[in-house]
Amino acid sequence: MRSARPLEWLLPALLSVPLWASAGDLPVFNVPVAQARCYTSSDRFADLCPSADGALVYAATDGGLLEYASDGTFRMKYTRRDGLCGHGVREILPARDGRLWLATTAGACARGAGPWVSYTRQQGLGDDCVYAMAEDRKGVVYAGTERGINRLRGTRFETFDDTHEFGRKPTYGIHSARDGSLWFAKAACLTHYTADHRWETFQRDPFDPDKRSRMTSNSLLCVDTDEQGQPWIGTAVGMGRFDGHAWTSIFYTERFFGGRGPLDNRIVTLACDATGFIWIGYGDARSFDRALGLTRFRGDDWRHFRVGDGIPSDEVHRVRAGATAGVWVATGRGGACLDGTRRLCYRPVSELADNHVAAVRRESDGRVVVQTTTGTAMFRGGEPMNEAVSTKSAAFAASNIPVVDPALRISGIRDLAPRVMLRAGDGRVWLGTRDEGLLCREGARWHRVLLNGQAFPREITCLCEEALGVLWVGTAAEGALRLDMTAAR
Repeated sequence: MRSARPLEWLLPALLSVPLWASAGDLPVFNVPVAQARCYTSSDRFADLCPSADGALVYAATDGGLLEYASDGTFRMKYTRRDGLCGHGVREILPARDGRLWLATTAGACARGAGPWVSYTRQQGLGDDCVYAMAEDRKGVVYAGTERGINRLRGTRFETFDDTHEFGRKPTYGIHSARDGSLWFAKAACLTHYTADHRWETFQRDPFDPDKRSRMTSNSLLCVDTDEQGQPWIGTAVGMGRFDGHAWTSIFYTERFFGGRGPLDNRIVTLACDATGFIWIGYGDARSFDRALGLTRFRGDDWRHFRVGDGIPSDEVHRVRAGATAGVWVATGRGGACLDGTRRLCYRPVSELADNHVAAVRRESDGRVVVQTTTGTAMFRGGEPMNEAVSTKSAAFAASNIPVVDPALRISGIRDLAPRVMLRAGDGRVWLGTRDEGLLCREGARWHRVLLNGQAFPREITCLCEEALGVLWVGTAAEGALRLDMTAAR
């Protein structure tokens, strides 16, 4: 059998050469994975769950995917450099076939035994902003996007539930029930795809005498089912339960009349555990200028959890019921597993204070300073020099990168929205845009920049040249990227 070693040079060489896109688009310049590094803030957890075999734990964050051992030991961070289609990971789905699915703000991606595979509008998604993912009992994967629901067929997604007026509404939550049905929490209604392939739509209508129309609110945020198969919904103005005939609503205002209830009416996440408790979280909702924490109840038994009770932060964004007992909690400062008296925490790993980079500057001694909206971080040769500062720093000197003429036009791009431009020492011209990512001009020709063959972050805020062939790129939502083109020279 012929050895593959003599061809090992071929793939990096091909990736370092400008590629050509489809007709009518710009040619593309691809930055290989070995020449890029991503720096992000992963403090805010959007989801936390164990792998299918329980050996690993994954955290979805604004700065990529974090992987831990089951005891809480950090293992690694996955970013665009590793093949993710976006850093803003919203939900994690460990599928039965062994693949790990991620819902991100730039598409869905999955990984089995090989590299990450991305799914965007080019692969059939209704929108690249994916909020939720779920799997039915037959192993079919569903994605909830900004423009409705999609279902995976082979290697592509197809539109699902497009037969009524709510078909293309944002879908914030998907729940696969034990009876084989699927529940979808949409921006304007709750839909149910029954096990016998029928659609039910629930929408609040106070003028309809049907009790099924007395739903808590049409502003749905999440959905789950309890041990009896009854759906529970979290909305922007309260929570509710449907017993098959009528809705029962629970509001924060009940606490003012001697009752017990939630701490706020905005319920961004809920989970029904194996012992009959309902767990709810309020996200970044504020009451008297503080986050609210986590609530657990069953009947009239209500208990509220705060930082002192074992959760890393009172800003709870996601709660998941465990397979047998306990819950997994994702917060604004990491995550935790609450299982009886056990409290196991998963700490965030960050290089930046937050993911909105305002400016990048090279100091005279070679250091690179990255300024975000809430702090600064310093790097030398791409390595962090200190911990990210989480408080506002002193005034930061304005970048010397010129803001380009807003009237600049490039053939092949309808709405360029140019923001910053940098003429590098190697003769290349780099252009950061508001919606089209990063562009590069070599000679007289513009190219669209890709990262490891995938789309670059869309909104670029600043550019800085660290050294000849080494470029720093600041983004509005995905941190900073360091591109080292010297290896390809």
